[in-house]
Amino acid sequence: MWNWLKNKPRQSDNELRVLAEQLIGPQALAISLAETVRAYVAAVQAGKISYPAHRRKGSSVVEIWADLRIEALHKMFNFGQSNPFLLSDLQRQEELLACFLDERPHFEMPQPRGAVIPDTIQAMFQVYLYLDAAGSEVADRETDRTGLKLVGRSILDRMESECGELRLRLPALRVGTSEGTIPPTMIELLYEDVTVKAKSIALSAKFGPHYEGGIKFVEDQLAKQDEDLAAFRASVTRVMAAKDPDHLSSDR
Repeated sequence: MWNWLKNKPRQSDNELRVLAEQLIGPQALAISLAETVRAYVAAVQAGKISYPAHRRKGSSVVEIWADLRIEALHKMFNFGQSNPFLLSDLQRQEELLACFLDERPHFEMPQPRGAVIPDTIQAMFQVYLYLDAAGSEVADRETDRTGLKLVGRSILDRMESECGELRLRLPALRVGTSEGTIPPTMIELLYEDVTVKAKSIALSAKFGPHYEGGIKFVEDQLAKQDEDLAAFRASVTRVMAAKDPDHLSSDR
């Protein structure tokens, strides 16, 4: 049991509501992801959606971004004895982090080990392998393995850094000396990282690996054709500022 929860002074109703959201949020995210993946797979199998998203010709950046994220996260389900829901379990974070940051089974073998924790970490790595493959097809600067290697980077850099910070925060939470906030779980860190990388791949798929230049080229073409340049620029501004494709449903 996390002693921090026992040692907290009496809280207001609003503080308790925020605390409940912090505790329940990761599990709700895990359940939502599982349901979304299931629905997406069914739609693909029924021929309602073309797969993979980054190869579509007529889709918008937002459509590719949203669907590519689902496709990548799909890879963490049904891998050996993995249990992706553990990534949302606050009390299992230290065990998972030790496996991911220290044991690193995802770098040892492509096959599942047949144990829950290592297979869960390997399942998480399957998400990044999918992003790497998709990003390499469009030469995306955030996910293409070859391009990242040339500049001394890895597709796992952000996740490893965030997980390292999470591991530093967990002991204080366990013994009851936390500053009053519950840190994110690995499922939340993964979701945020995949969202960022899926956006970059979507932009690269639509406008090329140097997508800022691709966007400028489209602007020039619209100007020459006397089309609605203002509307295009407004749409691009919304997409570039957005942190989640779900916030841009009108641009789908």
